[in-house]
Amino acid sequence: MAHWTPALADKPIIPYDLGNLGYQAIQVEHIDEAGDMVGWSTPLSGSGGFPFYWSQQSGMINLGSCCGGGVANVITDDGVVIGEEVGPATRLGFYWTAAEGRVNIPLISPGNWQNIRRVNPRTGVVIGNECDSSTLTSCESPRAIAWTREGGTEDIGAGCFPYDVND
Repeated sequence: MAHWTPALADKPIIPYDLGNLGYQAIQVEHIDEAGDMVGWSTPLSGSGGFPFYWSQQSGMINLGSCCGGGVANVITDDGVVIGEEVGPATRLGFYWTAAEGRVNIPLISPGNWQNIRRVNPRTGVVIGNECDSSTLTSCESPRAIAWTREGGTEDIGAGCFPYDVND
């Protein structure tokens, strides 16, 4: 991720129109070292929102929605994007690359919801938590999860919210 440093303080700020997928506004959640960005674009109604990927080469790409909206949370320097689908009664994780497209991260238990946090760019392991709460805003019984394309979703422990993943 690009970081601000005091050396950048003297550089001019140059606005750049990223686009908005035809909606009212966008919010950038993460920027990689190359300047590629991910986040979400929201309609005028303020409800929903659609995850996007942006680069100077491709412009803004809608990463799709199966449930009504979502957000792209993180992009790695090699272009792996993770995020969440948010619908009226669910929140599901997803994994996306330009070469492979989008893969939804399966729930361990139907009816639960996910909060996807990080991805290890070297191993492809995605971590987050799964909750069995009846609301999408609180998590009374979190279960830490790990996901890979090869191994699927695994329960890795109760009562915690993993924040990062190492090698």
